[in-house]
Amino acid sequence: MRGAEDRPFVRASTICPLCDREKAAGSLWCLTCQTTRRFSEIVPVLDGAEKSLRWNHERKPDRCFPPRATDPELAVCPICGGLDLCFMRFEAAGRVVAGRVTPIVNCYVQCRSCRARTLPRSSKRLAANAWDRGGREIFVGRT
Repeated sequence: MRGAEDRPFVRASTICPLCDREKAAGSLWCLTCQTTRRFSEIVPVLDGAEKSLRWNHERKPDRCFPPRATDPELAVCPICGGLDLCFMRFEAAGRVVAGRVTPIVNCYVQCRSCRARTLPRSSKRLAANAWDRGGREIFVGRT
């Protein structure tokens, strides 16, 4: 059985992973859950919360892929008409290997002037096709 020291992100959180109430920092769960839940119910939820918090902490932020000669051509931005487009690297949660979440690297197209973007796809070609189709494939997101 894993010890409490194996869950540093849950310990650092001030929100109880079981009921979303406030808890003391350094504690694994709040006093309400301690009195109303059994330990066998708590352990799987704690393990999942620790993996999720660890993933959010270790995930690399989105960044621009370096341009390559083999990159697909992109049409102008349908929203602002800009030409400053790039392929962005996006990490999504993948499989759990040895207790850690491994990333799946996807990419999307983003206009640097108006921040319009496509949904993340598994390849640059698919992201470029979504950009060229426009319509529902492109949205203006916040960054």
